[in-house]
Amino acid sequence: MGSHSVFKGSYDDPDYSEPESDDSGIGPEPIDSESESEEEGNFSDSHSRTQPEIPSGYRARKIYNVLLYMGSQGVTLADLLDGISWGDEECTQNAQLRVARTQLLQSAELPGILRRWWRPPRPQGGNKKRPQGARVVMQNFALECSKRVLDEQIERLSASFDSPAGDDVKEDHLTAISIPKLVDQTQRLAPDLWALCAGLARSESQQRRSPKKKSTNTILVVLAMFSYSRSHRRSRLQKLFAIYFKFRGLSAKGFDTLHAMGLTMSNKWTGNAVGRISAQSMAAVRRLMDLYPWLLSYDNLLIAFRVFSQRINKRTLHGNGTGCTVYIRRSAKPLSSTINAALQEMRAQGMANLLDAFDIYELSELADSRRYPHIIHLILRYLLDAPDFDFTTYDGQDSTILEKPPFLNQLPFGKEHITLQYLLGTVDIPEASYEDNSKLINEWLRQLGLDSPERQKKIGLEQVMAWVGDQLTVDRLRNLYRFRAEDDNSFQRLDWLITPPGWLHIQMAFANSIHKQHLGTPKGRGLSAAFDILKRRGLQTSQTEGPFFHDLSETLHIIAEAQVRELWLEVGHVSNLKELRQRSPEQLYSIAETIFSLHASNHALANLKRKSVTDVWAIYCAIINLRLQRF
Repeated sequence: MGSHSVFKGSYDDPDYSEPESDDSGIGPEPIDSESESEEEGNFSDSHSRTQPEIPSGYRARKIYNVLLYMGSQGVTLADLLDGISWGDEECTQNAQLRVARTQLLQSAELPGILRRWWRPPRPQGGNKKRPQGARVVMQNFALECSKRVLDEQIERLSASFDSPAGDDVKEDHLTAISIPKLVDQTQRLAPDLWALCAGLARSESQQRRSPKKKSTNTILVVLAMFSYSRSHRRSRLQKLFAIYFKFRGLSAKGFDTLHAMGLTMSNKWTGNAVGRISAQSMAAVRRLMDLYPWLLSYDNLLIAFRVFSQRINKRTLHGNGTGCTVYIRRSAKPLSSTINAALQEMRAQGMANLLDAFDIYELSELADSRRYPHIIHLILRYLLDAPDFDFTTYDGQDSTILEKPPFLNQLPFGKEHITLQYLLGTVDIPEASYEDNSKLINEWLRQLGLDSPERQKKIGLEQVMAWVGDQLTVDRLRNLYRFRAEDDNSFQRLDWLITPPGWLHIQMAFANSIHKQHLGTPKGRGLSAAFDILKRRGLQTSQTEGPFFHDLSETLHIIAEAQVRELWLEVGHVSNLKELRQRSPEQLYSIAETIFSLHASNHALANLKRKSVTDVWAIYCAIINLRLQRF
């Protein structure tokens, strides 16, 4: 096996002539096959026939004389080798025979002898068939030895592929599986088996053509299948593959096919394993929910039920259901037991003091004051990122005034701040009506073990829960809260429910509002003309499906960038952005502030409207700049 195998393809004998191709198979053959073409009878019987020719070579003559003496003693060459090779107890114990045996077995000529026994050389220039030699015997013997060695080595791999039934689907067990580590273990525990598979996987010519290409993963999977066929306990990779394929949507027939090949577990086992994983995850999420703050989100989903066999109802069906996810943040501070009462008090105060237009304007101004450094930095980035400006060679690139301002409320990051996510069981409730959403509330609480009267009482008096979704989900939950305002207790009134806005849909609505108000015409100065210049197709009409929002958002960012760079030229009194490289970082920051105050703020819009001569185009630019910066 491998580089240390005695069965090599070349001989050290200079008189040996290697044929172009082999003339026999490699499998075991019956011993009573066709005999050799040359005479190989008993040397002692040769005198009864024609007197043999005495060899002239020194080495051959010595061997000839030895054989003559052996014949005179009634000993054949087979008797000699059998006696030296532990033939009987006396031959084994005799000191002289033991020395001869050791010299033979440790001699450098032994590998060549065995090779020639297995494949005798064909005489140079001869037309005779290659002698049979001991090919059949040695191939049968080699197969017997190989099976014993490889059987022993594949049994060593049992611990590497073993998968205990109790812990096989636990997270720690599944995530601890490392393919590179398994490859190293397999190569170390079964080197001959690995070398044999490597030689079968790639020929020598393939190895020479592409030496960097490896077949390690293929060999590992093959050995895992061999080990699994010996014992179903050795199913570490099969279980991992089964769970992976299950969540990749493999059908039941696909599982049956791969299981028959020994590559995965059966479809039944996989279904049961997913059930066990779900039960373990539900137990974990219930335990963590009692320790850390959490929130929940759900949305509708569409599942295709495909048909793979002949039946009357052969059409593929699409089921409308709902999926839910629980998010747990372990680093967040736990909420106090008085949080529910505080929430009700704040809601009562809010209902008594409703926001009017002036309050909304003040809140907007307050938000603008917090966003101001970030808006100025955004205006600066439009210049600094321009190819003409070439910020990487700008003299003032290290100035702190050009650095990004601190975040307003940056979320912490790090391993200890990783948010845990747990999927709840998908349910056949479509979220199509208020009644469906009411059923979903009860269903999620049931799956989380929060549906008992004691837990409901605790939720209604001491806890609050944030339920997140798209704007449609949020609107339905808010209306349910309003519909249940006169129910009997705080749990049924949903006093504990917090519904943050659907931010994605709000952003989409904001983009659609900009699109609707500033679309214009292709020959005018609105977004429609910009769409034609940028060759953006499909943006002339607002849509709710497909990539419309993605394309519109990307285009609005491009338009905002172009608008601001044009203002850099105007306010900076230059004809090219490259000329602004001569300004200091402080001067660039001052220009950015001027751009914001005169062309992209509420104050700029108010000042333009106060002028005696109304500049409609300037007002339009200020409005769209203001909205694009906020977007």
